[in-house]
Amino acid sequence: SSGINAESQSVLFSYAIVVSILLVMTLTTSRLLILKFPIRARIFYREGAHKKLIGFIWIYALNFSILHLILDKKGEGIIFDYRGYMCDFSFQPSSNVESWLFITSMLVNAGFPTILIFITTVLLVYQLFKVVRIAS
Repeated sequence: SSGINAESQSVLFSYAIVVSILLVMTLTTSRLLILKFPIRARIFYREGAHKKLIGFIWIYALNFSILHLILDKKGEGIIFDYRGYMCDFSFQPSSNVESWLFITSMLVNAGFPTILIFITTVLLVYQLFKVVRIAS
């Protein structure tokens, strides 16, 4: 036994997902900014702002995991399925406020960053095609 219960594993897993989404969003956005503003990008890295930003993301991503723990007061959100030896964390809001709080948190932590990843990736590909066209 590792000493970590099922709820802790689920919260850690959701934390890892949120951190991953936010880090990929930061990566794609920073790459686009480097292509658009190369002179300013040097200042950004020289001052160590990228390390502060990454640290902020790791700390900010905790809000989703903490929200899971706060809203699941009774510990009823854990479902065990012994047929497949699986454990799943399902959130079942007990009030309308909790439901809206959870939906808003999902949009802020996963929805908007995913949309931003898509937009910046499209803009990055557009910039690369533009550079190739100019070079040839």
